[in-house]
Amino acid sequence: MTKVFGKKIKPFLVPKKLIISRFQKAYPDYGDYPAQGFNALFDYYSKYGFFGNQNVLKWLLGRNPTTLEEYIKKEFDKISKIR
Repeated sequence: MTKVFGKKIKPFLVPKKLIISRFQKAYPDYGDYPAQGFNALFDYYSKYGFFGNQNVLKWLLGRNPTTLEEYIKKEFDKISKIR
């Protein structure tokens, strides 16, 4: 993001409770389901990590997937055209 935006972008960890509360405010009809789901997801990843194979998406698509940098640039370009 720093490369695309031309300024320093600093990542930070958003607390689990904040994510859950914002989701519940945005989707009140879901009740406690989001809290249960997010808690289970975060607890699993905290305990076991997040593993994957970078080739799976390539195999499924039959091409190289869009890189994160390419995606950010594409979306930034769209926003820039709107302004």
